[in-house]
Amino acid sequence: MIRGWHSGRIGDVDAHRMAISHTDLTRLRIGCVGGVFWSAYVPCPKENSANDFSTDVHYESLRATMQQIDVIHTLVERYPDDLRLARTSVEVWEAFRSGRIASLIGIEGLHQVANSASVLRNLYRLGVRYVTLAHDSNNLYADSTIYQNAAAAHHGGLSEKGVEMIREMNRIGM
Repeated sequence: MIRGWHSGRIGDVDAHRMAISHTDLTRLRIGCVGGVFWSAYVPCPKENSANDFSTDVHYESLRATMQQIDVIHTLVERYPDDLRLARTSVEVWEAFRSGRIASLIGIEGLHQVANSASVLRNLYRLGVRYVTLAHDSNNLYADSTIYQNAAAAHHGGLSEKGVEMIREMNRIGM
């Protein structure tokens, strides 16, 4: 929401009261929320609906993903009394015990890694702890159950590259 509505300008946002959002710090506190996954969501490239999974069409998704992650990190830095970035279960407990909301990061589809396991590993280093296989469109790794522009299943579920990417996610602890 912040990247889209405010062009990523955190200074324009009071995270305690965000009228255009479903979530703000006040509502999280009222709800006694101890931890939250912030989604660095980026829409699938329209080319995916035509089963064009070439790397070039995913660079914009990767750029936007990096911007989203930057917004999340900046939000955590701006509200240190409320939020703490958590990369491990120990850090989740430390945040909870200190009265802060554990902030974890996820992304919604492997289209956001620009067809690269090294990008996936670097996103992990930035704090991303979950990645869904596909969001609203098929990608190189898996078919989506929600077909944008009525695209048909391409892989019949998970592709061989998808199996490899899942192995890599398991290896790094994602």
